[in-house]
Amino acid sequence: MPQPWALVGADAATVVAANLSSLTDWLVLTGYCLLATLSLVAMETYEVCAPAAAEARLNGLRTWTEQHQDQLIVRISVLVGLWLTAGSIYELVA
Repeated sequence: MPQPWALVGADAATVVAANLSSLTDWLVLTGYCLLATLSLVAMETYEVCAPAAAEARLNGLRTWTEQHQDQLIVRISVLVGLWLTAGSIYELVA
């Protein structure tokens, strides 16, 4: 699966530009990282608790994702691009 490097770059730029001067800022960043990995943790937990059911459902999810991968990447990239563009325009105008 190709990596969405533009999204990774946008995330990295956001984190680098973040003002992490207080404990609250660090907690929010930690919460974001945990939320970003929560789906992987949920799948691993599901696999440990119910291996047979997890294998069937996760294989179905993998098949669906492989069939729709290009469409998903384009749609998510467009949405994130519009969001980043809107944020940039707002900063320029404000």
